[in-house]
Amino acid sequence: MLNLIKFFCSNSQLRINREGFHLKQYQVNFFPLLRTHPSNINSHFLEWERNCEMQFDEAIFTHQWQGLFGESGVAKKDKNRFLDVILPDVWVRHFLVQFPENARSTNDCMAAASKRFEILYGDDVSDWCLRPDFQFNGKNLVCAIPKKLQLCLEKNANLNGQRLLSIQSNFVQLWNAKKYFRLVSGWALICSEESALLAIVDKYGWSHVRQIFLPTHPNVEWLQTWMEKEVTMLNMKSPEIFIIDGDIPSIWKGLKFNKSSTPTIEKNAVSRVL
Repeated sequence: MLNLIKFFCSNSQLRINREGFHLKQYQVNFFPLLRTHPSNINSHFLEWERNCEMQFDEAIFTHQWQGLFGESGVAKKDKNRFLDVILPDVWVRHFLVQFPENARSTNDCMAAASKRFEILYGDDVSDWCLRPDFQFNGKNLVCAIPKKLQLCLEKNANLNGQRLLSIQSNFVQLWNAKKYFRLVSGWALICSEESALLAIVDKYGWSHVRQIFLPTHPNVEWLQTWMEKEVTMLNMKSPEIFIIDGDIPSIWKGLKFNKSSTPTIEKNAVSRVL
């Protein structure tokens, strides 16, 4: 029992974004079923010391990690031995793949995901770590993490005697935390820094996933025009449910989306969510 308590007390969430490293230790709730959630009580924030564009740089990342967990770091590594790492969406890639019906093993599914990755991006798949969700109920979501980023995470964790419990993108973490997988049909726009990920779900299954880069000042008029173009381009009906979540631009907060042939946006209302 003591080991179990020590495990939960040293379990933390590390979220990485444009601002820096956000570390929160999980708050232990023994009922029900030992569920935990990040707490602001034992939290640390370490701003990027160097100018960091939203592209992974191994030297800058390692310097940042040591500044947080190293011998002179602001966070005690013995209190943060087990980490859930959340990566910015612009560091990874998300795409959908249909596994072949005659697939007999996960190796067959990984081969299909690798082929799909190469077709979409034209990059060498050996430089990436592919993480499919293996739902087998239609299209499957795959998160691709650069291998050099994966190895950098593992190296820095090992140097500080830490273990990585999970490595997730901002999109995947939020999708699971908010239980959006219960969505029957609808659109979700998950914002992260200067980009957003559009996810379209139909009959509990993935339909489309696409990254969108936002303008410097994404006003309501831009959002309205973008929605109209997406409906036309995808040849789909206007969604009955449209969710905006994540790092939402302030001008979009409090919007309501009414179903019509052309989506309309009303200010000072609440978006319809589950």
